[in-house]
Amino acid sequence: MVIRDVIGRSDNWDFEFDDKGRPIIERCKRDTAVWLTNVLSYDKRGNFIKQVRDGYWEWHFKYNKKGKVTESNECIKYNDSTRCFKFTKYRYTKDLLNVEINYDPQTDTAWKEITYTYDNQSNLVQILDPIKWTSKTNDEPVKSTPE
Repeated sequence: MVIRDVIGRSDNWDFEFDDKGRPIIERCKRDTAVWLTNVLSYDKRGNFIKQVRDGYWEWHFKYNKKGKVTESNECIKYNDSTRCFKFTKYRYTKDLLNVEINYDPQTDTAWKEITYTYDNQSNLVQILDPIKWTSKTNDEPVKSTPE
């Protein structure tokens, strides 16, 4: 698969799959050099649980019994230890994601909540992200809330 970036460079993606057809290695090449490599892992139920990029960056995912992601975190390896810095919890109502919470695991305190609203047919109709919230009245320019 070839993807071009904003300045026209082409990235070639190569994939390796396990015996169940799931991608387990993704390689991005620029020219002839490998630019990045992702190693993907799955649990025994087939849920995508871990991505490791170039041996340093890691993303981890946990799921409920219905296969819905309930937690994720982003980590980086420093020498022999791993430090995780972005933790997210996901909450559902009737199997629909309704809240995504970024939190500090040390204090279990939320610092950002994103809410999702659906209509009666379960179609997503609104995503409210308070950090990216914008407002506009009449012909005024758009005002964004500060981060």
